[in-house]
Amino acid sequence: MDLSWIIWPAIITQNASCELVEDVAQNEHEILNQEERQQRTALESRARTHLANERTFLAWLRTGISLIGLGLAAAKFLDVVIRGLPLVRGMSTIMVLTGILMAVDGARQYIRHSKQIESGEFMVTTQTAEIVAGLVTLLGLMSIVFILLLRR
Repeated sequence: MDLSWIIWPAIITQNASCELVEDVAQNEHEILNQEERQQRTALESRARTHLANERTFLAWLRTGISLIGLGLAAAKFLDVVIRGLPLVRGMSTIMVLTGILMAVDGARQYIRHSKQIESGEFMVTTQTAEIVAGLVTLLGLMSIVFILLLRR
């Protein structure tokens, strides 16, 4: 007597169950991989943001050091007093003070932004940029006056 008609449905059901278990496992694996990828992407994004913050700090620091050096060089080599105005001394002092402000505030912003990046709450401020732009504008105007008075 042929009993294969009884055994085949059980084999087919068992194979279908195995395939179903394998499909569920594959879906779980894909979900885990997707979560892992999202976590990795978030971590990489945060790392890139920290590195950009560091580059910004280094730019502020380089500019501050340059202004300090330029102010010191101007004070040393341009010992000119025009009509009783210590214009070079004033320009040099403003350059050095602006350089110090840029270095100190760059460090302050770097620390604050690092904390904000980690907490996920980033707030942009423009106060330092406005102050530095004002000081550089003042230096530019003083330079124009200096050049015009030197030509006479």
